[in-house]
Amino acid sequence: MPQLRETGAVVPVRDAPKPPPTRISLTYASIGAAREVWLLAAGESKADAVRHALAPDATPEKAPVVGARGRERTLFLVDHAAAGEKPGFR
Repeated sequence: MPQLRETGAVVPVRDAPKPPPTRISLTYASIGAAREVWLLAAGESKADAVRHALAPDATPEKAPVVGARGRERTLFLVDHAAAGEKPGFR
């Protein structure tokens, strides 16, 4: 979403592919102003997104979450499935 690159705090979102279709969203500038950003991912359906976000060559174009970074710390909180681990793996 190119709107995320706006410099204001929030942007309107219309016709979003996921519910709700009309909403407001924080911009990268707003998120980046936070001292800490915590990112939560759960479930197997998020495993690819987590893998892309943590890849050495990650870019916001490949994984939009890359643009969400805190000034001092960015913490990923993921369950085993979102981490790409198979059941029984420890």
